[in-house]
Amino acid sequence: MRSRPADVASALAGFLLAAVLLAPSLSGRAAFLPADIWMRAVPWAFSAPREAARFPSNPYLSDEALLYAPQLAFVRESLRAGSFPLWNPRFRCGEPLLATAVSSPLAPTQWPVLLLPWPDGFAWSALVRFGLMWAGAYLLGRELGLARSLALGLAVSFTWLPAFLLHFQQPHATVAVWWPWMMLAIERFARAARGDARALVRAALPVAAVELAVLAATHAQAAFNFGVASALYLLLRLPLRPWQLGLRARALGAGAMGLGLLAGAPLVVPFAEHLRESSTVVERSAMGTEWMPSPRAAETLWDPLALGDARLGSVWRGALNFEEEQQYLGLLPWVFLAGGALSLARGARREAGLFAALLGVGLVCGSLAYGWPPLHDWLASQPPFSWNRNPRFRLFVECSALVLAFLAARNWRGSLAARSPRHAALALTLLAAALAAALLGLGLASRFGPRPLVALAAACALWFAGAFAAGARERRLVGALVPALLLADLAPVYAGYHPQPPRSWAELDRAVAELPAALREARPLRLAAQDFSPPNLPALLGAVDPTAYSLPVAARSDLFQRRLLGLSDPDRLTRADLVRPDVVRALETTCADYLWTNVPQQGGAADGLALLDERRGLRLYHLRDAAPWAAWHASAEVASAPGLDAALARLVAARGVRPEPIVVEDGAAREPAATVRPGERAAAMQRSPQRIDVELPAAAASGDGWLVVRTSFDRGWRAESRDGRALRVVPAQLRFLGVEVPAATEGVVLRYAPPHFAAACAASAGALLLAGAAFAWTRRRA
Repeated sequence: MRSRPADVASALAGFLLAAVLLAPSLSGRAAFLPADIWMRAVPWAFSAPREAARFPSNPYLSDEALLYAPQLAFVRESLRAGSFPLWNPRFRCGEPLLATAVSSPLAPTQWPVLLLPWPDGFAWSALVRFGLMWAGAYLLGRELGLARSLALGLAVSFTWLPAFLLHFQQPHATVAVWWPWMMLAIERFARAARGDARALVRAALPVAAVELAVLAATHAQAAFNFGVASALYLLLRLPLRPWQLGLRARALGAGAMGLGLLAGAPLVVPFAEHLRESSTVVERSAMGTEWMPSPRAAETLWDPLALGDARLGSVWRGALNFEEEQQYLGLLPWVFLAGGALSLARGARREAGLFAALLGVGLVCGSLAYGWPPLHDWLASQPPFSWNRNPRFRLFVECSALVLAFLAARNWRGSLAARSPRHAALALTLLAAALAAALLGLGLASRFGPRPLVALAAACALWFAGAFAAGARERRLVGALVPALLLADLAPVYAGYHPQPPRSWAELDRAVAELPAALREARPLRLAAQDFSPPNLPALLGAVDPTAYSLPVAARSDLFQRRLLGLSDPDRLTRADLVRPDVVRALETTCADYLWTNVPQQGGAADGLALLDERRGLRLYHLRDAAPWAAWHASAEVASAPGLDAALARLVAARGVRPEPIVVEDGAAREPAATVRPGERAAAMQRSPQRIDVELPAAAASGDGWLVVRTSFDRGWRAESRDGRALRVVPAQLRFLGVEVPAATEGVVLRYAPPHFAAACAASAGALLLAGAAFAWTRRRA
C-alpha cells in the first residue's frame, strides 16, 4: 500500500514529460501541427512570413499537414453545425467518411482536436497519446515483475519507440498507443487462465475493450496489423498444458477479440464494404520485393547512425527516408540483453509462454516488416499479406525486443555484489551519470559522431554499477539512472523531428483570407488545383477537391480519373496534364467549377476557360462549360448501360462530345434519342454532409427523366421525392449519382448512410450488452 502512490505518480509521469515537451503549443504560442508545410503551398506561399524560410521544416510530416488535418478540420466544422459526417463531400467529389477515415476522428485520443479551439487540440491530443503510451508501458513493466526504476525505463523506451514517435502526429500513433495496454491485458488474462471461469471471463473483457479502442482509431491498416500481432501474442502467451485449460483460455481469448470486433462493427463494416468495391486495397502494395536485408534491418535497431543520418537537423534533409529506416532503440537495451542473457535463459523455462510470445511476435512481424527470409516470402504470398507485401509491423518488433531486454535486466542488480571491490558500484554509477550528461550534451550540440561510443560506454558502466551494487541505496541510485540514461540517449536523436511552428501559421481564417476574391465568394467551392496545392489541402479552404487522397480508393473514382480524365496519377493534376486540351475538357465533367494552375490558356482548351485572377504566375480560371453540380435530363436523351464496363466504354467513346452524353447503369442497354440537349440545371443544397436537397427545374414536370448529381456514387445513397416516394439511385457518368425521377416530381431528397449500417449498430449494441452482462456475472458471488 505504501508503494501505490509512487506507482501512480510514475505511471502518470509521462503526461508531465509530454507537457514539458509540448509547452509552446499547450500554452498557445505555437502549434503542434506542421503548418509550416502550408507556407510552401498555395495559397499561403503568397504571404509566407520571412521566418518561414528559416524555420526547420520537416517535409516527412507532410501527411499530417496535407492529408489528415484537412479531414479533421471538416469533421470539426460538421460537429459544430450539429451533425456527425457519415459522408465527406470535400474529398474526391465525396466519399464515405467511416470507410476512409485515416485521420482517426473517432479515436478518443483525437477528441481534443475536435473539441478544443483550432489548432490547440493537436498538442493536447499528443499529450494524451504520449501519456497513455507511457502509463501502459509502465504498468506492463510492473505486471512483468520489474522494479519501479526498470518499469520507468520501459516507459521511456516505449514512448521513444521510432515506430510510435516518428508517426506521433499521424493516425498511426492513435493505434500504436494501445499496444502496451493490449500486452498488459493479455498478461493478466494469462495469469487468470488457471483460475475459475468468473476470473477468466473478467480478465478477458479488457482484451475486448482494447480491441474496440483500436478499431475506434479507424485507421484500417494499422488496426489490422494490431489485430494480427494481438492474436499471435495471445495464441503463444497462454499455457499449453493441461491442454483442456489451454484450449479453453484460447477459445475465450478469441471470443474476447471477436467481441471487440463486433462492438466496432459500425466502423469495420463500412470499411469492408468500401474495400470490396475499391481498386486498391492498402497503400504500398507494390513494395516488399525491395526492402532492407536482415543484417541492415537489425543494425538500425541499435546503431544511431545506421541508414539515416541522425545528426540533429539532417533527419529531414538526407537522401534516405529517415522516417521509414531509422529505428534506433538506444544501446542500453542491447547491453541489458547481452549482460542478462544467462538469467534470461534460466527464466525461459519458467516463463515459456511469455518468451514464446515475445520471440514469436518479433519473428513473424519482423519477417513481414523487414523482408526476413524464409518467412517473408511465404507470408507475403498468402492473403491478406499478399495484398500488401510490406505492412508496417515494426512497432511490434521494437516492443518485443525492448520487453526482452528489460526482462534480462530484471535480476541484474546485485548479481556480482559479493565479488565486487568496495565502492565499485558508486564509482561506476558516477561514471555512468557523467557519460549520460556527455551524451546529452553531444546530442544538444549536434555532435553525433562520437555518440555511439559514449552511449555504449555509459550503458556498460551502468550495467556493471548495478551488478556490483550491494546496498539498497546503491541499487536505488543505479535504478534512477536507467530512465535518465535512456532519455539522454534517445531524446537528442529524435528531438527535432516535430517542430512546433507559430500558432498564427495554422489559423484557418488566415488560410481562407489568402484566397482570390472569386474563390472567397464561391460557396460551395469546387476547385481542381495543380499539384502545387497538394491533395486534400483545398478542403481546409472549404473546397471540394476532385483529386483528393484517401484509402481505399473507390474503383469508379480511379477509373474516372485514369480513363476519362486521362491522368497517369489519379491523385494529381500535373503541369504535363494541363497542357493537354483533352484533360481540361474532361475536367468540365467532374464536380469542379474552377481551375487553379500556372499553365496559361492555350489551344482549344482556352475556349472553355475564363481567367478570373492572376498573381505571380498563378492563374485562376472558371470552367465556362462545367457540368452543373445537379441537372435534370429527359429520359429519352439518356443512354443506359448494363454495367460498369459498358458504361466506361460508352463514355470513353463519347469523350469530348458536346453536349456531354449522360450514361446511367440501370441494368439494360438503351440508346438515347438522335439529338440531345444539355441538362436543365437543378437547384441543389447540401443541407448536411449526408443530405442533399434538390429542386427540380420546371421542365421536369413534362416527363420522366434522370437527375444527375456530381457526388460520388456509393451504395449507401437513398433517394425519395418530397412526398416520400422511394426513387431508384444508380451510377451515372461512371462515378456520380443518377436518380430516376418520374414526371411531375418537384424535388428530391438524397440521404446517405453506410450500407448495412443499422445492422452494424445493432450488432455493436448487442456486443456491448453482452460485455456488460458478462462483467455483471463475474461480480456476483459464486
